[in-house]
Amino acid sequence: MLHSILKGKNLSVFGASMCTYDGYSNNIAHNSTIGKNKPYYGTPESENVKCRDMTVNETFWGRLIDKYSMELCVNNSWSGSKILDDNPDAAGWNTRPTELHRNDGSEPDVILSFMGNNDFSKERPAGEVTDDLFERVKAGDFVPETFAEGYAVMLRKVTERYPQAKMFVFNMAWRTAEKSELLIKYNEIIEKVTAHYGVCIVRLTESRMSGLDYAKYTCDGKLHPNSEGMAVWAELIEEAMKKCYIG
Repeated sequence: MLHSILKGKNLSVFGASMCTYDGYSNNIAHNSTIGKNKPYYGTPESENVKCRDMTVNETFWGRLIDKYSMELCVNNSWSGSKILDDNPDAAGWNTRPTELHRNDGSEPDVILSFMGNNDFSKERPAGEVTDDLFERVKAGDFVPETFAEGYAVMLRKVTERYPQAKMFVFNMAWRTAEKSELLIKYNEIIEKVTAHYGVCIVRLTESRMSGLDYAKYTCDGKLHPNSEGMAVWAELIEEAMKKCYIG
């Protein structure tokens, strides 16, 4: 049933390094604004990438496109980018959330996103999902200062610009035995903000790669999924899609 729902749909991706692939996440033929985007994954011929051991079809989004006969619309992902990025071009809250459509006007039916891990690594302040947060972020000149504010601005912009698209976002996995208080707070914020905007959540915290086994699913022994890790991500998205599309 899921295949019949997704077949032919346009898929866009919005994220940081784990979502990139050279020639795709920086392809100006798809969207003219993404040429500066920095890729982490790529082919053996790619320049300035750190992982060349995986084909584009092995990425989590490539797997879903192949399995469900979808079409890639735009991959606007930037290695190292943060929601609260000092570089306004890379910032996840700024203009990137509204550049998930093609130059020819084709728009996404499905959006996959993983943002926030680099904010966590840089210990950006978490903030709070306050009663007035969602009213405050509606202001056109609002500049976020906390993760909660930035995440809310990001999802507001995506959902307002692409109201017909179904959006799926990842929370952040545990990578050690000790559960960081900041990461717990970040994930709580993601839960609350996605609920407000009607966005579907993909919980990496509930995957088999979360925790002490995380490193073996990576290509760098630390963070970035290898082919096996990407397969886990794709499986999680599929389960989330079944719940959000089918119930």
